[in-house]
Amino acid sequence: MEQTVVTLNGVEYTVHVGGGLIAAGAQIDATATIAQGSIIGPFVDVGAGTVVSESQIYGDSAELRVRIGSNVVVQDSRIDGSANIENEVVIRSCTIGGSPKIDKGAKLIGSIIHDSARIRSGAVVERSWLLDNSVVGENAKVTDCKLTDRSSIGSDSKVDDVVMQDNTSIGDGSIVDNSFFSDQAKVGDGSTVTGSNFIDRGEVGDKSEVDGCTLLYVAEIGDGSFVKGTILCGSAKIGDNCHVEDSTLMDKSEVGDGAKLDDGTLSGSTKIESTMKRDED
Repeated sequence: MEQTVVTLNGVEYTVHVGGGLIAAGAQIDATATIAQGSIIGPFVDVGAGTVVSESQIYGDSAELRVRIGSNVVVQDSRIDGSANIENEVVIRSCTIGGSPKIDKGAKLIGSIIHDSARIRSGAVVERSWLLDNSVVGENAKVTDCKLTDRSSIGSDSKVDDVVMQDNTSIGDGSIVDNSFFSDQAKVGDGSTVTGSNFIDRGEVGDKSEVDGCTLLYVAEIGDGSFVKGTILCGSAKIGDNCHVEDSTLMDKSEVGDGAKLDDGTLSGSTKIESTMKRDED
């Protein structure tokens, strides 16, 4: 059967049985479907059972190909560079470039993925930007976020409306929304963070709850603590299993393990112990 040939920008494409255009040099499995409205450039591999519709896919070179596995769905998207997309991934309304790796069963919707980003198995990424070696862990759900500069989200976490910059990280099984992270800020495993800002190595431990707080300049909240409406600045620290609300901690001040503080202000290396006694250094 004679194939129809179409020339676009000096490149010849054959018309696939599904109606899409395929350039010489592309490797398309016989069971894949390249639907009308799609263009597959050279240096692209498409696996068995994959469906591409209303999308454009272009590899960089013979050595730096776009590799798409089996049973993948690509719809209304643009893919360039040398992306590695494993089996059973769903990609809808996305822009993908550089050399990201997208693991089996991940789902991407309305997102921009670039620059060696990594999306692990079963993760869901919606309306988000992943750039600069950022990582989303297995079965995590990320919505309306921007990750840059080697930032990472752990497995099974749910992250919504968050900006992460400069080597920041969220651990496994955490829930974070409406927050900003920069300069190596960190949230541990199983913590919940809402409406908070972490700047210059602000850190929260495991299984803590933080609501409406600001952590500046190496401030720290330990494990299992509840902290709401509080500002920590200048190496201030809240220990493990604390309860702190509507307070300000400055200049290496500290709330010790198990202590409580409500509507208080600490500065000058002041420390509150679990007995509520203040010690001045």
